[in-house]
Amino acid sequence: MRRLYGPLVLSCLCVMGIAKESRADDTDLDQRLKALEKVVQDQQQKIDQQQKMLNDQHQELQSINALNLDSIRGLGIGNNRADKPAPSGSPQQADTSTPSQPVGQGPKQERPQVTVISEQGGVLTPAGHLILEPSIEYLHDSTNKLTFRGVSLQDTVLIGVIEASEADRELVEPAITARYGITSRWDVDIKVPYVYRSDQLTFLIPQSGQPDLQRKSSLTGNNLGDIELATHYQINDRPPYFVGNLTFKTTTGQGPFDIKRDSQGVDEELATGSGFYSLEPSLTLLYPTDPAVLFATLSYQWNIGQDVNKNIGAVKVGHVDPGDDLGITVGMGFSVNDDFSFSLGFKYDLIFETSTDVTSQGQKRTETSDQLHLGQLLFGMGYRVSPDINVNLDLQLGVTDDTPDMQATIRVPIAFDLF
Repeated sequence: MRRLYGPLVLSCLCVMGIAKESRADDTDLDQRLKALEKVVQDQQQKIDQQQKMLNDQHQELQSINALNLDSIRGLGIGNNRADKPAPSGSPQQADTSTPSQPVGQGPKQERPQVTVISEQGGVLTPAGHLILEPSIEYLHDSTNKLTFRGVSLQDTVLIGVIEASEADRELVEPAITARYGITSRWDVDIKVPYVYRSDQLTFLIPQSGQPDLQRKSSLTGNNLGDIELATHYQINDRPPYFVGNLTFKTTTGQGPFDIKRDSQGVDEELATGSGFYSLEPSLTLLYPTDPAVLFATLSYQWNIGQDVNKNIGAVKVGHVDPGDDLGITVGMGFSVNDDFSFSLGFKYDLIFETSTDVTSQGQKRTETSDQLHLGQLLFGMGYRVSPDINVNLDLQLGVTDDTPDMQATIRVPIAFDLF
């Protein structure tokens, strides 16, 4: 019995030791699992926080990129910023910037910081900010015409006079534009241009059996141009953004009925203004779609007729009603990086007939001109030199017979924070 008792006691002690050791291992394992769970929870909280920060940054970048194209005002298209090749610097334009050619402050994170093409609309000037924008525009146009005066016996047999004419026209227009933000959604501006013009005309008349008859003439003109006053107002706060524009053009330039003429009524110099007041309402649409901004402008320019009552040669000119201008522009602006952006677009203008009352040899009649179709391809570039200074280049290439061949404008909007 004693022999059995000893091994039995030993076996019990071994079992108790193993059980005790097993409980200790279980306790240690539970502690380790709890520690690991806490580490995992901490890591998950950090991951959630980082993901939230990334999402916030992504939304902010989308807002900035989509709206930070710097010119469609390249901070850059025509006669007014929201219709002619737009979109003219503003402080935001200065921060990025035509596309001239404006969107004011909506929700801060959604405010478009892009400009479209010169004078096509873009970012509005913030309240209390002043933009001074020196610019220089160059325009070139050349036409070649072949005129036949006579009769045609067959398609290849002409009896009469054939006259060939060639005209090269150039214009250089330095200007200064001042733009001021009254509120975050409303700004006003004034543009004062000075115009230099030069026309070279050549007429060639072939003569049978004799040297061709050639005549050349040169006309120039330089004077103050037509001063323009404009205002722009952002209508809504969410995309697509709508901006209403209104431009009034004065008659400070020398009009076509104010220039010097000889006794026969032939021009001796060139006009530097239209000679007629005009009022142009327009509506610009901007739609951000990262990383581009789509834009479109619809405009109507009302050219106000007036009584001229002047004798030009043997003809007396009475009431003149210039043709109005219906225009539409579409395009897109694209931000390459924080400092450089470009814009592409197309602009079409339909200029209606001009009617003129004339009296000649006691007979009064009304003469009506043809409609004009103006089509232009638009290209603008904008580069931010500093937070307050941009350099913008706008190009317009004519694609219809009535349109100038090429028009280039360099603008340097400089921003000042007055308040």
